[in-house]
Amino acid sequence: MVKVTVVRVGLPEENNFIRGRGIGIKMKTISSLIIIIAALLIVTGCSEKKLEPVDVNWTEWKEIEATFPLGGSKPIFLYISQNACQWCDQMDSTIFVRPEIAHHLNNEYINININVDEDLPVTIGGKVFNYQELFNLLSMREIPAYYFFDTTGLPIGVLNSAMHVNTFKRLLIYVKNRHFGRTRWEDFMKLPEAEIDTIWGIF
Repeated sequence: MVKVTVVRVGLPEENNFIRGRGIGIKMKTISSLIIIIAALLIVTGCSEKKLEPVDVNWTEWKEIEATFPLGGSKPIFLYISQNACQWCDQMDSTIFVRPEIAHHLNNEYINININVDEDLPVTIGGKVFNYQELFNLLSMREIPAYYFFDTTGLPIGVLNSAMHVNTFKRLLIYVKNRHFGRTRWEDFMKLPEAEIDTIWGIF
């Protein structure tokens, strides 16, 4: 709750208000104060909806490598990153820290992050892959890269590069509602479901 403290200052004109003069100015002052209080209450109401930051639950590769790309009861979200990558840093600091995105990823996917500088080589299907081999296997064009696999292990979406929060939120809806391969991105953007909220903590 925002507390608004009104401080009365003994200006010489104050007696004019008491005697009934300067009523117009006084009413304008009251109206302005009401508008300010209303604005503060609106801001407060929005802030109450904001969630505390929550981490994306990243699953260790060793826990999933025996069955990858099968995720069991959930599909898989695979995020490829590397050190000294400004676009990866941008995703880590502006996208994955947002509580509404983290909640969505945690609820909908088994999330895996492979850092090519720290986690390679990796074993997939009994074969060991180094950087170039993994790059070729996943047909990566650049890093960061994002892969969505359904529960049967089939890829349902592949994208690259850093994204604005609005674009990434829409991407998550695009994938969840299975528009990949069915709806062009340009057409999807015209649909009501592509309308997202940019407030921190609200999807």
